[in-house]
Amino acid sequence: MLGVDTCDYFVNVQGNTEEHRLLLKTAKEKFKSRYLLTTPNQGRDIGAKLLLIDLLLHLDLPSEYTLIIHDKNSPHLGDGNYWREELFKIIDNSYVKTVFDTFANNSSVGIVCSKKYIQNEYNSADRSFSCNSNEQIKELLKKHKITTTDYNFVAGNIFWIRTGLLREFFSFRSILDIRAQLESGNALDFNKGTYIHSWERIMSWIATSQGYTIYGI
Repeated sequence: MLGVDTCDYFVNVQGNTEEHRLLLKTAKEKFKSRYLLTTPNQGRDIGAKLLLIDLLLHLDLPSEYTLIIHDKNSPHLGDGNYWREELFKIIDNSYVKTVFDTFANNSSVGIVCSKKYIQNEYNSADRSFSCNSNEQIKELLKKHKITTTDYNFVAGNIFWIRTGLLREFFSFRSILDIRAQLESGNALDFNKGTYIHSWERIMSWIATSQGYTIYGI
């Protein structure tokens, strides 16, 4: 795993139970350079990540790469544990050097993630997406003026990204307005689309909409 003293940590705990308070206490004790938030659950992991990105950008800390990650608990899925472990391998010591070497040696790479969870749901014939959030995705792409020819995305939303891409993308888009539209609570997209799961795709297009690619390891 990454060394605890080699980077800044941004942590958002969504909730205020005893368990949540213990998580905050542990983060305070474990990480020397850390920025901690506790917020209501709006937007699930996407909502939490957006607030942390907003904080990162407002602090304007020197940063070349940002790791987007969450606890990735998926008890509703039979392969949830495997999914989590596969996504998490990009922070294992045996892969971290590969991550940074990939960025250093490939100027076109904007995101590095697990190759097993790079997906693409775009249907070029009718310009639609083969998921329940099709209408919400199209609405958001138009609203936020996001265009890309590469609709690959990281299912599970755990990846490394060049921090400059976050700065550029959100330089003229309001993160707080985006989060305000996300559903509250543990919203799922099994029966209908959600803005949460739309942004799960769009988070990857932060890179591809700026001409960068997604690289899987």
